[in-house]
Parts: sequence; C-alpha cells; structure tokens
Amino acid sequence: MKSTLATAIKGDPTTPMYPSKAFAVRSKFDPPPPSQPAIPISAADARQLRDFAKSSAAGSPRQLRRLRIRWPMRRGLLPIRDICTEVKGAVEPDRVVLLGGHRDAWHSGALDPHSGVSSLLVITRALAELQRTGWRPRRTLLACSWDAEEWNLIGSAEWLDEELRRADRRLVAYVNTDTDIMGNWKVMVHAFRRWRGFLDKLIDEVPNPDPNGDSRYHFYKTPDAYSDYYVFWRTLGVPIVDLSYIRPNETRMVVYDLYHSRYDTARLYRMIDPGGRAHLATVQNYLGIVYTLLDSAVLPGISPSSPRRSSTPWAGWLAKPGCRCGLEPRTNRLAGRPWRPSFDARCVAPDGRCAVSNLRRSSRCGGCGWTAARCRRIRLEPSCG
Repeated sequence: MKSTLATAIKGDPTTPMYPSKAFAVRSKFDPPPPSQPAIPISAADARQLRDFAKSSAAGSPRQLRRLRIRWPMRRGLLPIRDICTEVKGAVEPDRVVLLGGHRDAWHSGALDPHSGVSSLLVITRALAELQRTGWRPRRTLLACSWDAEEWNLIGSAEWLDEELRRADRRLVAYVNTDTDIMGNWKVMVHAFRRWRGFLDKLIDEVPNPDPNGDSRYHFYKTPDAYSDYYVFWRTLGVPIVDLSYIRPNETRMVVYDLYHSRYDTARLYRMIDPGGRAHLATVQNYLGIVYTLLDSAVLPGISPSSPRRSSTPWAGWLAKPGCRCGLEPRTNRLAGRPWRPSFDARCVAPDGRCAVSNLRRSSRCGGCGWTAARCRRIRLEPSCG
C-alpha cells in the first residue's frame, strides 16, 4: 500500500514519465536524508536498550549520547516483472477492463497483499471456468500482477508509462485487489463517484457475512495515493474501484495495527477473519463488478443517449453542440517531448462537413482541465477546416 520512496513521482524516479528500460537515459535521484532517521526494531532489542539505559543511569550518562545504528540497505537498480494475461472481447475488443493487484510484500504479507492476490487468482479462475462453457466477454479482460508496488507503485506506473497510448484509448475501468482483508466489520470502497449507484446494487446482492450486522455493510472513501489504482485515475482519469474489509468503528483507518510488520502472517489472517467469510464476500463482490463491467451493454455511469465522443476522453469538447459525427484522433509524429504526443482531429461525418471548433490557447482540455496552452498531457490540432 504505502510507498517507501519519499517522492511525488510514482514509478521509477530516475525516469519520470518514461518507461524504465535498460537503455533509458536516467536523471539523478539523490533524495536528502531524513532529518530524524528512524528504523524499526524488535521488542527484544528494545528491552536491551531499556536495560542498558537503566544500568547506565546511575553511572556515566555520557554512554547514552551516541548510538550507532547499522542499516544494511543499498541503493541500486534491480529488474522487476509484471505478469499479465488477456481474454479478448467478442463485441468490443478495443475496450479493456483491467483487473490488477500487486504481489510484492514486506515480510510475509498475509493481508497486504496476499489477501488481494488470492482474490485476483480466484476471480480469474472463475472467469476461465465460465469461458470453458462457451462464454466470451463483451469487452477485453486484462489481468495483471504488479511488482514493486511497496517501493513506489513502480510496477503499475512503469507499465502505464510504456502502454500510455493504448491504455488511454482503450482502458475503460480498473479494478484493484490489494489488501482485501483488514478486518471483518464493513467494506471500505474506494470508487469512482458516478459508480456508487451501480456498486450499491451489486454489493447489496451479496448478503452480509455477519448475521448480526446491517444489510448495508459498505461505505465509500475518497481514493488516495497508496495503491496501484492511483496511477490510473490520476494520470488518465480511468474509473477505479477497490474493496477492503476493515475493523469495527475505524472508518478513518486505512491500515491495520500490524501493517508492514513481521507479524503479518497467516495466523493474523485467521484471527481477523475466522472462517474466511468476509474474504469470500469480497471475492463475490469483485466477481459481480468485473462481470458487469465486461458484459453489460452500457458501461456504468454512461447514459445510452450520450452523444458520440472520441476514443480519447479529452477530445469530446472539440465537437460542436448537436454534432453526431464524432471525432477520430489520428496519431502523428511526436511533438516536443516524447511523453507529450500531438493528435490531429479530423471529421468522419458521412457528408464530409467538419464539426471541429477552432482551438484557442485559452480552450480547456477535457481530460485534465488545464487550458490548451498549459495542458501537460496532450496538444490537439484540428486538421479539417
């Protein structure tokens, strides 16, 4: 969940906005040391320090003024591996629903991330069994297991840096399975705001595993920057959803007591969720969400009567009101920096009449909200008169 590197840039900080390949030109990354260095120690080491402090209190206190700590951690570059599998859609193969979660952990990681890894495996296996019966999803399913999430969301961020163009045109939803179990009280939902009605119906179909609990056993929380979904909704504005069971009356907590410790083991999992009932309900909720996103005729949050828009989410504002022809972006050669592509918007109306309004430097980009002069993601250039 939470990042280890103290940087605002997600992914490899030496290659911001570029895929971190072996041949990549890297920038210097040398963060300053913390003003108050801290290192976790075991209870046994803490007792030794306490006994040493007590024994030296009556003697010379100068012995406590300096404590040498050896921290054997080295900086360097190591390879990471993302594992992905794909099921082509039958009707809309160019629309992709991404199901992902990270598999790297601090220590054992029974809850973070292996409760989410097991959910990811069960969901993909269930969909594979359904596919053997002859079913094919309407849209394409892409399931990915990310690496190096605990360091700085590196696995998912670097994948997106490399697949930015295709992901921007095709990705319609991202379902994240990270720490699915942090308790057995209620489900904390990080989700796209316009999906709340759709999620309420699906989650209410799965009964509360606690017979003494409320029928409505979930609540919503604003997405944060502590898991892989951040790079997708923050960079592309892709709708995301993430589910996590939490402890009673701890709606403000996003972690559990033994988070990122050596005690995050299978024993802790059995103590938090005896019998695995909460985890089973989470997997059932995920299955309903993924199946609906893959097979529904209309995506949640989108009205069937909405005017046709371009495949890029920010190009729709170019069309004049009432225009039904739509816009087709055509990739040109890279303009300026490699991560700032240029697009030509050309009219595809049957009568050939252009429906593109004139661009101005003060016009706002529909994706990031910045003016065209300040937009950092894209520069749109109308090619039809």
